[in-house]
Amino acid sequence: PQRPARGDAEAKPLLQRGARGYANWWSNVALTACVFLLLQGLTASTDWASFGPGSDNGVVGDIVEACRLMAGNFLAPFSKTLARAVFPPELINMRAMSIWVPVVLACYMCAIGFLGRWTLTTRSAAVVFPYIVLSAAHLVWQSELNGMLRRVAQAEDLPDLKALGKEAQMSDLHGAFFDGPYEHFSAMFTESKCRVASSAAQPLRLECDPRSTEGKMLPIVVPEFCRARSAAGAEAARAFDRRVEACEAQGREAKVMPETRRPVDTVFCRCRAAAYDCVRSACPWFSFAWCAQLAAVWVELYFAVERNLESMDVDQRRQVLCFGVVGFVALVCRAVLLADYFDDDVIDLSLGR
Repeated sequence: PQRPARGDAEAKPLLQRGARGYANWWSNVALTACVFLLLQGLTASTDWASFGPGSDNGVVGDIVEACRLMAGNFLAPFSKTLARAVFPPELINMRAMSIWVPVVLACYMCAIGFLGRWTLTTRSAAVVFPYIVLSAAHLVWQSELNGMLRRVAQAEDLPDLKALGKEAQMSDLHGAFFDGPYEHFSAMFTESKCRVASSAAQPLRLECDPRSTEGKMLPIVVPEFCRARSAAGAEAARAFDRRVEACEAQGREAKVMPETRRPVDTVFCRCRAAAYDCVRSACPWFSFAWCAQLAAVWVELYFAVERNLESMDVDQRRQVLCFGVVGFVALVCRAVLLADYFDDDVIDLSLGR
């Protein structure tokens, strides 16, 4: 009988090794994200230690509130009613938000990373099932979060931001993206004794009191970040300046900024416009990361059922694999090509009721 070609015999093991390596790599990415989030929570804990004792809820209460917050966010795409029941009755305090929310999310990412690695080695249903459930919930939540970020990135003007907040049932959306950041930046600007040391026709330059960390950081970060990109061209730079002027006018109209124009208002609006540019540039990469995670989950699921697939005849196995590939392509098209169409259906991702 005719022997199979050597290339055909080697192609499948080579493809399987590559897929297994990719799945392992993505599990390592999840574990790396876990470590990063844990370090972020530890850093925030160190920063908050200088503000005295914790909140009235205590450590356990803060952890419970953070768990309820994240659980509500993950349940929101599936059931708004259940998500509202799980959400904390009030917005959780900033200490719990900055310390325990990253820690809870880190534990979630650690679970996905470890279960992903165990799925490849054990192929046990007791490991595969929780991995698929956690990964699917994370993918759905990330998809809805990416959609909300895309909508926020297009709602730079304060009236558009307020309209989006009403549509998405997030009444404090403008506070999270305008009022709150302005108050924080203005306080930091004032406490660092910063002043604008350049004229309107010159590139932005700050001088601050170097005795504080913020005073050392702001003169370096603000001129580099809070500007139009140099490669954008002269027309884009003029459009950037018009956006800054619109930001100041809308801030004064909304009574967020004082009637008297201050240098800190201009600096804040320049940084806000630059931040919106960064979010718009990052949105396609968020979609790419979502597709990469979906591919890793698909590969993990394939190796989990590989033994059952090998027991099928050739036609049955080909049909199952074609169905899986078609489903994967359909989900990628929904997340990338049809994202704007599906973004019209906004899911409530608020941080509380």
